[in-house]
Amino acid sequence: MDKKVNLAQVFKENEEQQETNTPETVESAPANQKIAPSRIGKKNISGYFAPEVHRQLRVIAAEEDKNLQDVLGDALNALFEQKGKPPIAKNG
Repeated sequence: MDKKVNLAQVFKENEEQQETNTPETVESAPANQKIAPSRIGKKNISGYFAPEVHRQLRVIAAEEDKNLQDVLGDALNALFEQKGKPPIAKNG
């Protein structure tokens, strides 16, 4: 039988984990929750765009022999620099 999840409690716990940002907190995630080590301490950023945008990003990634995340990181860094902010979107 599936256990019901209180989303408000999950969000509150997630915020508390982000505030402490210690490896012990991340490692204490439920056993059934699988988080890739490369994603620990990171946030997902996403948006919905036309299929042509997705296709063009994939073409750029292929032309530069990069993955989509690397291309998006480069684009975010270019935006940050354009806005006078440090390029902090590290890939990998």
